[in-house]
Amino acid sequence: MKIRHPKYCKYCGELLDTDFTCPRCGHKNLILDRKFLFKAYAIVITLIAIIFAIAFGALKEKSSDNIHSLESSLNDVQQLNDELSKKIRWYHNNVAIHTPNGECYHKADCHYIQDSFTQITSLDHARSLGYRPCSTCYLDE
Repeated sequence: MKIRHPKYCKYCGELLDTDFTCPRCGHKNLILDRKFLFKAYAIVITLIAIIFAIAFGALKEKSSDNIHSLESSLNDVQQLNDELSKKIRWYHNNVAIHTPNGECYHKADCHYIQDSFTQITSLDHARSLGYRPCSTCYLDE
């Protein structure tokens, strides 16, 4: 047996019967029972949980896409670095820098030619012009 609690008009305090319209003041009163409120709260909480799950899944997917994009960019940078390293090694091994009045040819990072007017040529051409390797730049020659 269900016990029903009396319902009263929230505007004038009159006792309401099954109709939600107050017989005294005529206002409509929305009367919600506890089961209805519990179900409504459960639905709202479930919807919030679903929204968070969808948002988290989208963020996780976006993060995964960002990681793949960063890995791809890193690979591109590594390839460029490898190409530049090869070019620098070739330049370092095949290019000579000398001053018009000097006797030696140098590498680009030699401190002897930092503030000098220089000419750039191949190692073979510098040797054929009579230049010798700088003792600082070319320790092994």
